[in-house]
Amino acid sequence: MRGDAVLRTLSICAALASSLMIPGLARAETLVLVAPDPALTAAVRVALEPWGTEVRVAAAVDGRGAARGARVAEETGAAAVSWIEGGELWIYEAQTGAAIARPVTPPPYDAASATAVALSLKTWLRRTALDPEVAPPPPREEPAEAPAPAAPPETSLVLGARIGPRFAATSPDLAELRAGITGAVFFLGGHLGVGLELSSGFGVGVDAPAARGRWTETGLALTLEGRAAPERWLDLGLRVGVSAGLGWLGVTLAPSSRSSSRSVEVGRFLPAALAEVSLGIWPTERVRLGVALGVDAFLVRQRYRVRGEPLLDVSPAAPRVALAVELVL
Repeated sequence: MRGDAVLRTLSICAALASSLMIPGLARAETLVLVAPDPALTAAVRVALEPWGTEVRVAAAVDGRGAARGARVAEETGAAAVSWIEGGELWIYEAQTGAAIARPVTPPPYDAASATAVALSLKTWLRRTALDPEVAPPPPREEPAEAPAPAAPPETSLVLGARIGPRFAATSPDLAELRAGITGAVFFLGGHLGVGLELSSGFGVGVDAPAARGRWTETGLALTLEGRAAPERWLDLGLRVGVSAGLGWLGVTLAPSSRSSSRSVEVGRFLPAALAEVSLGIWPTERVRLGVALGVDAFLVRQRYRVRGEPLLDVSPAAPRVALAVELVL
């Protein structure tokens, strides 16, 4: 008897300590033991009743596993149901419909073994979220409303005009005033643009003993441009592209001993690549004023001759400067 009193005292102390550490035990408001061993019933009541958990006893019912616990919980309204089934201690939680089973020594129990099983039962009840390896998956939650798809990048159409000189496009080294019109579609808030540029010049005069005339070049370029805006009113741009051009030479040949003077016109395909940097100022949100510095690199070497004498050569590269005005539509 003295040994039983010591075990009962230890059980109460252990229950008090564990409840102070984990106050969640009170969530099992009523625990029903199904056909328990008498020693286990006494030990469970000592472990749980001082801390607000009512312990009841129910007669044996048919069924196995979680189905048995669900039936008892429905009949008694218990928050949790526990029973010994074979060599396992089962715990059923009514709120979630989940059950766990843990191996234990089957009854009958003496005071010491009953106290050990009761403390194990109390420990598992405190978890409330049962072992995920045994418990069924949690109730399916309604999926959160899918976020709205991101809006496509804002686009804008930009039309412009430019004018400025191009240097050293031909040899002899002569400057040429050129003008062009541009159109581009800009994405990403105006930072990336794809466009076209149609440009032509007033031409380069040719004056040689064998002929006199003018050479002109007209090109259509496909361009890609990126712009960075350190300030709302200021941007820096980099543009590259390829151009399909047509060089046109029209001259009047000087008379010779074999022929009189006559006019000759020659057209040649002139592909080129271009690159430029620009600085733009925005006096309004829709108007851009800019200055550009670039170069045209001709991809085909061209040379014009008259009666075997050189008349005009197209240079490999020609720098240019342009002033530009652009309007955002």
